[in-house]
Amino acid sequence: MSVFDRLDRLVIGGYTAELDGDAPGLVVLSPPEPGAGPGARPDVTDVARIAAPSYVIAHPAEPWVFSAGETAPAAVHSFAVDDAGRLTALSALPTGGDFACHLALSTDAGHLLVSNYGSGSVSSFAIGDDGTLSGPLDVLRFTGTGPDPDRQEGPHAHQVLVTGRGPAGDELLVCDLGTDRIHRLGLDAAGRFHRAGGPIELPAGTGPRHAVIVADLLLVACELSSELWVGRRTGDGWEQVQLVATTASTSNPRQPSGIVTDGRTVAVATRGPDTITTFAIGPDGVRRLAEVPSGGAWPRAIELRDRQLWVANQNDGNVTVLDFAEPADPRPLATFAAASATCVLLLPADPT
Repeated sequence: MSVFDRLDRLVIGGYTAELDGDAPGLVVLSPPEPGAGPGARPDVTDVARIAAPSYVIAHPAEPWVFSAGETAPAAVHSFAVDDAGRLTALSALPTGGDFACHLALSTDAGHLLVSNYGSGSVSSFAIGDDGTLSGPLDVLRFTGTGPDPDRQEGPHAHQVLVTGRGPAGDELLVCDLGTDRIHRLGLDAAGRFHRAGGPIELPAGTGPRHAVIVADLLLVACELSSELWVGRRTGDGWEQVQLVATTASTSNPRQPSGIVTDGRTVAVATRGPDTITTFAIGPDGVRRLAEVPSGGAWPRAIELRDRQLWVANQNDGNVTVLDFAEPADPRPLATFAAASATCVLLLPADPT
């Protein structure tokens, strides 16, 4: 079976010349024809020549994709993707912050949430019935610093994690690499943020980047300390239960980036050693399973679909697919070129 089976399109985000990359913009790829052979690679069907679209997500019910422009000032874009894999621009708006690096959707997919790394802020936008975006409905900027003078001179919002729906709206966690905190926010029906509780305080210098939740465990990839922080929900808060290295390498740099889970296993990419490390998840924490090459240099975002792990390797300009059927032994299945790739979005052939 080809790794492209059951995929309609792939959308690749990457660094353009504005961030010293060589990606042409936001790239749409179409899988090779069935029966094309194991060496066949996807074809480019369209390119949106926008600046530094380093993160991209899809609407769950409509043929729309949204991309974050990692520039200063930052921008957010929405596009329609047609049956031929062509993009139609719908919106291009400033986020109200700098260097947007992550996007998320509210639980009802009515709002787009943006993490602005450079300005240490989060922004919200309404998504119209035609896929167009409103101007920023709210921009919340964090404050504080951390012990690393080069990376923690101020707040750096890196991810909004939508954890569910509460009585006052969506409940959000925001990873702030610059202050070693995960902020607890709410989002109301008007798209405005409010504080939902005190922040989760991580050890000084860990630099929380991205996180996932499995049952009552919060798993955080910490970029600055090269660790996986594991916390357990305790009443109205979270407490640390484990802090484990994401790589066996002791060389520098070693910077965790992407993290994904299937509910039983968590996988973390680490730049520098350029590896993927897998952990089994238990009720009390995680247990290391394996560490394997990521298939290229500087792995960024990773995506898990149909027991396959897709890795965007920025510095080698490729995407590698690993077999995740056995998380204790992930093996490479395919690699294809994708200039300065920072993320890969998989669009199913049949969304139902």
